[in-house]
Formats: sequence, C-alpha cells, structure tokens
Amino acid sequence: MTEQATPIIVVDVGSTYTRVGILSSQGVLLDDRVRIRTPGAALLPDQSLSDLQSQLIETIAQQIEQLRQRHPELGLNQVGIAIGVAITCQGIVMDASVLWHQRAQGFDLASALRHRLDGLTVWIQNDAAAMAWRHYKLGRFILYTVSTGISCKVFDRKLTNMSQLVLDDDELGGELGHVSVAPEKGWLASNHAQSRAQQMPTAFQNSLLAKLVSNAHEIQPGHLGLAAMRGDQFAQQLLHEVDVPYCECGNLADLCAYSSGPAIVRTAQRMAQHNMARFQKSRLADFCNGQINAIDTYAIAEAAKVADPLAEEILGQGTFFLALSILQLCAALGLSQVVIAGGFANGVGQPYFEALHRNLTRLLFPSGFFTNWTAADLRSLILPSVDTDNDALIGIGRWVQAQLNSQSGKNCDGETIAQEQSRTKLKERLL
Repeated sequence: MTEQATPIIVVDVGSTYTRVGILSSQGVLLDDRVRIRTPGAALLPDQSLSDLQSQLIETIAQQIEQLRQRHPELGLNQVGIAIGVAITCQGIVMDASVLWHQRAQGFDLASALRHRLDGLTVWIQNDAAAMAWRHYKLGRFILYTVSTGISCKVFDRKLTNMSQLVLDDDELGGELGHVSVAPEKGWLASNHAQSRAQQMPTAFQNSLLAKLVSNAHEIQPGHLGLAAMRGDQFAQQLLHEVDVPYCECGNLADLCAYSSGPAIVRTAQRMAQHNMARFQKSRLADFCNGQINAIDTYAIAEAAKVADPLAEEILGQGTFFLALSILQLCAALGLSQVVIAGGFANGVGQPYFEALHRNLTRLLFPSGFFTNWTAADLRSLILPSVDTDNDALIGIGRWVQAQLNSQSGKNCDGETIAQEQSRTKLKERLL
C-alpha cells in the first residue's frame, strides 16, 4: 500500500474469536493486536438474540476505544470490520446462522455500530470478502473460508466495481455453504422421521419437532434441521439413525453440514459411535482420552498429523463435497487459483490439504475446462492462505484503504490512474 494511506482500525469477528488491530499506512499490521472470545451463540447459548447483538457491539466498541487511547498519535478514525455473516453493502444482516444460530435477517449492524462509535467512519464487509482482499495481488481467484462455516468469494482485479468481487448489487454472493449438496439425504431423513414419529408417539409429542408440525406426516427436511439445530434430542437421534448431517442454519446435508469445522467434528463422533472398536484403537482416541464427546478439531488435527487412518478417513469425508464444489466453480468461471482460508483447514494443516487433494484427484475428469490438465496443474490449484489468523484483519484494512484511495483517484496499490496507465503501457512495451 502507499505510504500516504490512512491507518485503519481493523476488526475480524468470527464465531469463536474476535481479533482487533491496526493496519498501518504501509499496509502492515502493528504488533498491538487483541484476540478475545466472540460473545456469540457458541459462547453464550442461553442468551437472547438481542442480548448477543448488544454484547457484540459493546465488545467491539470497547476494544476500538482502547486502541485509540493507546495510539493517539495515529489519529485513528477509520474502522474496518470483517464479520462472518451474510451481510449487504449497507451493513444489513441477511443470515447470521453460524454466529448467532439465528438468521437475524434485517438487523442493521452498520447503523448500530455507527451509533455506538459516533464520530468514526465504519466500513463493514463479509469476512471471506476481506480475506480475498488479503490476496488481491493474485489477480483472479476464488477464496474459500473453511472454519465454523463455509463461504467463498471470487476476486478479479479487472472488475470495475468497488469490491472487485463477483457479487450482486447488494454485494451478496458466495454463500454456498448453506446450499444442499446431497438433497436425497434430506428426503431420506424426513421419510425416516415420519415413520419413527408414528412408532414413538410419546417421544415425538414431547419433542421440539412436534411444535414445528401438526402431525408426523408433515415432517419435511427443514423441520428436522431446525429442530436438530435448536438442540432437540429426538430430531438429532433420528438424523443419527440415517447418518444425515445438519447445519447451524437449519438445512440438512448442505456444504457446511459436511465440510465446516463443527461438521467434521460431528462426523468424527458419528464414525466413532458406529465403530467403537476401531475408535478405541485409533490415535484419535489418544488425543481425546477415549471420550467420543471430547473429540474436537484439535484432536482430529493432532491425529491426522501422525497419519492416523481414522482421522484421515474423517478428513476425506469432510473434504469430498468441498472438492466437488471447487471443481464445479472453477469449471463454471474459468478459475485456476483457489485460496483456502479459515481456522479449521489451516489449523489442521498439511493433512487437510492432502485429503482435499486426494478428493480433487478422484473427482477430476480431464474434459471441458480441465482438458489437458496435468497432475502438476491440479497440485498447484490449491493455495493455503498466507496468514490465517490475520488474513481478515489485513484484508479488511486493505479494502478500506482501497476505497479511500478510490475516492482520491488512486487504485488499490495507491497509484493515481495516470501512474497505473503509464506502468501498464511500459509493461506492454517490454513484453
């Protein structure tokens, strides 16, 4: 970034952690960074939606105020916030299922933050969009974030819109984590639930599922998913019986339900329950003290790092539909660079990327867009993110600086339009 760029207070709100820092005028994160637990549904499951929203806004505001007090010399009045929800360019939440376990559609997050941070300029972006800006020098690529949820963004520096992302007029797009990838599983689950509800009328009537339908014959996939997401043990048991996963948004068998961090943990727990003997002999059991309910992302990661066959199979299942999605979008849009960001994927590290690569190899057929692709081409398709913990912080700061540059007639690298045109002409002559 240009030396004349404005320093930005940067905030990354994830479902587990919130990070706060300062991106300097040189585009570098200062050492003064804070990481705190996000006051979301995962941390505070008994809190109301309005309380969770209020606590998040107050938490962000307090951290920003403390940063400004510690660095008065920087004149910090620009704030960039990356958040893991589907949100419009006006800062209106469309779906916050992963963060708050409710959609919270219509919540004006931007107005709430600007009211609390009176006098500061507040910019808000989806976290995957921010992460894409961390890697903007790649030019044209798709970024997937694989963490508590899954989403993606397509970045193209040739685009003339402010975001340089492939989005609609409200800057929405890439929320493919909540799209079903195995719809037949949902119908299988609803048919099974209808039958079991009639066989166990008392258990059904005492369940949350019964409150969503008037009788067992009306149970649809969405009813099962919503009940399971809200903690209904009856619905969760029915899904377990047919091995159908659910998502925090209430959908069944969508991409998040198979490939997000929490989904892979649930897959591991189901596989352990289905074959206790295998689980007890595995290295995975060593990293969770033999307790199925103690299986978490750390245990899976550590077991995979020592080549535990069970952990490798879990990662294989967890990356299958992600690999399918990647190939479909690359073929549809003509993309040959895929950045994988997010705490889960990069936290597991090399075993995760090897599992993903095996599925890509298994699924790719060298026809259409992939005609003449070699093993080397496929190996170079996937790029781990540069710095998972800081990608969104750096990205949101770069995006805000780019918007400020645009207002002053500069590009995202801080060049004037005339400088950019001159550089482009020189490059063309040299080529």
